Amino acid sequence: MVTKLVSEFVGSNAYIIKNNSNEALIIDAGVNACKIKKHLNGEKVVGILLTHLHFDHSYYLRGLIKEFGCKAYVSVNAKKYLNNAEDLTLANAFGLSVQLPTELEFVNNQEIKIGNFIVKVLLTAGHSPDSVCYLIGSMLFSGDTLFLDAIGRTDFKLSSVSDMLNSLKVLKQTKFDCVLSGHGRQSGYSDQQQNINYFIELLEQIN
Repeated sequence: MVTKLVSEFVGSNAYIIKNNSNEALIIDAGVNACKIKKHLNGEKVVGILLTHLHFDHSYYLRGLIKEFGCKAYVSVNAKKYLNNAEDLTLANAFGLSVQLPTELEFVNNQEIKIGNFIVKVLLTAGHSPDSVCYLIGSMLFSGDTLFLDAIGRTDFKLSSVSDMLNSLKVLKQTKFDCVLSGHGRQSGYSDQQQNINYFIELLEQIN
């Protein structure tokens, strides 16, 4: 079961995923613990997966870790930016400040088990260096890498067109049924194959 929650920050999406073991995973931290707890019915939150650390996806991360007593998982590519994370969170550009936790679990291209959830991690830098997609069952949680009929912006300070191109080529070879994005509505596999192919061609022209 998946529940989508929409943040007050730029309309970003957070997700709660539940399994048959009375466990829940949280995807992204743009909503506070009170909003999440309204959708829990005794499930234990076993982890928080960050698709990237832009403020609209990470603002409440410290509070969620404290409330649920679980680990938070982020891309290994975030490591080198955490001592000066302003460019990574983009919070200052919106007059905000994000205090990231000091203890994070860093993930690479790998399969991890969190509680009884099996999560395939795909590093998909481009929109940000720490962008990650998570494949859970047949659902791809894409953060700001893939949207319905769009991809993430690549004009931020730490963005990279060449990294985005490489990431799209990885996602083109990835099997999934649906994409649950960091903003907007979900999309299907056929929608995304067209979307990915279009932007691969476009980015190859400008890269």
